[in-house]
Amino acid sequence: MEIHPRNPHGFQDAAQFSHEYSRARCKHKGLEKIMGAFIRNMSRVRGIGLLPINFISITVVNESARMEALANLGIPFHEPRITRHHPNFDAELFDEVDAERKRLVEVWLQKAGTNRDKAVFDSGTYHLNVIIDSNQQDSWEAVQAALAAMVLGLWTAFESSMQDVWITAVNAHPKLLADRVLKTLDKEDQQKFLPGNIISDAGYDLRNCMGDILLRKRAVDFQRLKSLKRAYDIAFDNEFESIVSKHYAALEQLEAVRNLFAHKGGVIDERFRSKLKNPPEMEVGHIYCVTGRYVADQADTVSECSTALVTGVDDWLEKNQVVA
Repeated sequence: MEIHPRNPHGFQDAAQFSHEYSRARCKHKGLEKIMGAFIRNMSRVRGIGLLPINFISITVVNESARMEALANLGIPFHEPRITRHHPNFDAELFDEVDAERKRLVEVWLQKAGTNRDKAVFDSGTYHLNVIIDSNQQDSWEAVQAALAAMVLGLWTAFESSMQDVWITAVNAHPKLLADRVLKTLDKEDQQKFLPGNIISDAGYDLRNCMGDILLRKRAVDFQRLKSLKRAYDIAFDNEFESIVSKHYAALEQLEAVRNLFAHKGGVIDERFRSKLKNPPEMEVGHIYCVTGRYVADQADTVSECSTALVTGVDDWLEKNQVVA
């Protein structure tokens, strides 16, 4: 991670994380829907990183083809007859140039063959960095805004999927999973746990909604990594503890960076500095900067941890099916 606008941003690296998450599948219908939402959320994060690169690449390719089309047809580059809204605009001539442009683009793409995506990405990356370097002050803020949005998106994808998976599992298997959570409450909280309005809202049938009720009554909390891990550890008796622990340090840092952007606008404070382990040199009051490589690394962390937990819970539910 970088903390100064002069440091390299590496924006082109932000979307270069593994697609492995997109291959994950679940046997439980509820979990399969959650996995589908997670895949879409991760793809949206990737899209933020690819959109400007693709737009610039497409623009460069098409403008280059337009210039060559004019040369091929022997038309001056500043010919008023191909300038829209000019009094001498010639729609037929414009269409002729445009047809030649499209033909050239198709020829170039065919020549690129299997290297097409790489050629488009490399071109977009090069010209994006040229644009950024030509106006570093304004472009740095825009680049940081995009990278911050990707960080926020990654945490949202992780937190929402982990909450939904836990609730779905507890709803499907309340006797074992919900009981473990209820046993952690003191006697007074247990006695007040199910007021009449909750029972009424559930239609007086609590068999398939204990996960929702536990969340509603704040017996569990998924807005913080620490309490999220605790919810899984208690309900599943530490069966998936190793999965979260493996990625805990990286996720803890992602949570801190996400909160800094969401609640402080990215401005470093003492609380943030104290949360980072072995933090780089940074000054309180300065904007915290993220690099594309950091975003990609965190995306791989979220992907690996989330898919392992979802598929792990999916296997658990299959092995522990409730017999009617």
